[in-house]
Amino acid sequence: MATTLLASSAQVTGFSYAGPKTVSTRAGQIAALEFTISSATFTALDLQMPCAGHAWLELSQPTASSTGTTGQLTLDAISFDATVNGGAVSYAPSTPPSSQPLPSGSGTMIGLRIVAVSAMAAQLALNEATTEAHSC
Repeated sequence: MATTLLASSAQVTGFSYAGPKTVSTRAGQIAALEFTISSATFTALDLQMPCAGHAWLELSQPTASSTGTTGQLTLDAISFDATVNGGAVSYAPSTPPSSQPLPSGSGTMIGLRIVAVSAMAAQLALNEATTEAHSC
């Protein structure tokens, strides 16, 4: 039910922790953390979709970008792990950020791992991405 987003790095602008959120899923209500990003460039992006039937999909590419020219990227995460401003951060609904992870809203995150139950992007450009199916 959750999608995992992995990236070796992400250069972001307009990055903000919007607060806690309850997300409705087929399995019921899930506590999440809402993050918004105006623009991001990911390096070594890897999206791992949840198991559906007997397979799960993996979408990957060396570089990808998400731009918010007509909106933004919104992620409702159940976990968020990265190195931000040289320090490791790990957030979950039970341990949310106590302040904005990037006070200026812009910067680089290293070793990004987000498990999201919901994501919405105004625009996501994926060039030369590969898709693989895996057994589950």
